[in-house]
Amino acid sequence: MPRTVRGWLLARLGLLAALALPTLWSPSLRAQETAGFDVNQIETRITQAVQGNPKLAGAWLFVTADGGDPAATRKLTFHCVLDRCRAAQQGRELERLIRTWLPEGTYWLDTTRDQEFPYSELIAELQIRVETDPLLGGCSITGGYYAPDTGEADKLDLVLRGRIAKESQTVEIERLCGHLMRGDAAWLKPPADGGESPAETALAISPKSSELSVVEPSDALGRAYYADGLNAFWKRHYAQAACSFRLAALESPRKLVYYYWWTLADLAGGDADTAGRRMRMVAKRFREADFDRQSTEYRDVVRSLERVQGPLRRALLELESRALFADSQTSAE
Repeated sequence: MPRTVRGWLLARLGLLAALALPTLWSPSLRAQETAGFDVNQIETRITQAVQGNPKLAGAWLFVTADGGDPAATRKLTFHCVLDRCRAAQQGRELERLIRTWLPEGTYWLDTTRDQEFPYSELIAELQIRVETDPLLGGCSITGGYYAPDTGEADKLDLVLRGRIAKESQTVEIERLCGHLMRGDAAWLKPPADGGESPAETALAISPKSSELSVVEPSDALGRAYYADGLNAFWKRHYAQAACSFRLAALESPRKLVYYYWWTLADLAGGDADTAGRRMRMVAKRFREADFDRQSTEYRDVVRSLERVQGPLRRALLELESRALFADSQTSAE
């Protein structure tokens, strides 16, 4: 082929390719691209992401198709639910996930609709409340995650994770969680007329206990964890000891000595506030089980603590005296 003819053909082909490029990347084609993304599939990915990533505990993504973005090149609209104490980090992680799921330009992240809830604070307080409630012996809350409410659009449930000793305890745990949520206005729906009290206002997110596992307590496991706790305590590994005593109390929720050592480990580790709350629960156990200082179970506690002397023993005895006195005043009212 003559060189002049070949050059003419190449020039023509280059011109055609240049004319075709705007069509290949036109807004209408981008819209066709996003039409293949199923909102249900995206929601499944969201569920898998928040349930399997500890960094996203207390986070969620709402997604809608044709969500109101004026840009014609975008199809899906997202907005976030975030844990208040780590909202910025979770927002970046969720945006990173969206970029791995969808091509750039096919979605809109509407940050004006983002919501923040005190998830971490709630779970931390709920864990302590459950562990120090005499009605919830053998129960433990380890965390939770958000899931869509099947009965109401654009609403979430907080699905709690952990263990219970018997099925009936789920009612009390949901009640307790709801009570804590009503203590912070962030969890409340805006009242319709502005005149409702927090006790009457509906929760923006509802607690659910459907994933709490019933685990039958085991005295044998309780004794093993107690031995582990003592071993760690005498090595001054107080956090490890507290964890072992906690597990012992879960397995034997009626064993008073485990609660005393759990309280002692909190004290030794410098957490006097938690130790005090735990001792108040012990005081309630005294009243409800009709214990006194002459009972066999209390004498077992005293014998187990013989090696503990000095300031730590005095601090424990002071906690005990204050808790028993406060409980006697409460019961007398």
